[in-house]
Amino acid sequence: MFDSWGLSAVAVVVAVAVAVAMLSGRRRVRINAWQRGALYVDGVYERLLDPGVHWLWKTGRNLHVQPVTLDRQVHVIRADVMSSERMALRLSAAPAGRQHRGASGQSG
Repeated sequence: MFDSWGLSAVAVVVAVAVAVAMLSGRRRVRINAWQRGALYVDGVYERLLDPGVHWLWKTGRNLHVQPVTLDRQVHVIRADVMSSERMALRLSAAPAGRQHRGASGQSG
């Protein structure tokens, strides 16, 4: 029924259709070197993604990647004050803290 040329053409068409179906179910995510990515699947935290390119399968799931910056920003507060003995003093403070976020991404 099919000669060798027709069978090869059918095989190529099927292979291309399978490849397109597989690639359409994937999502490409790029995480920069100074970041990590918090992966949420259907609103639930799943894992932390390292820097680089990641391919994630969608397959009917709601995927969300929240970038997390790892570099710390230090704000130094300086104040010049005068003591009761009329001595000049310089005070410096560097407050440290961490903001925690829930699964929905809202602070608090």
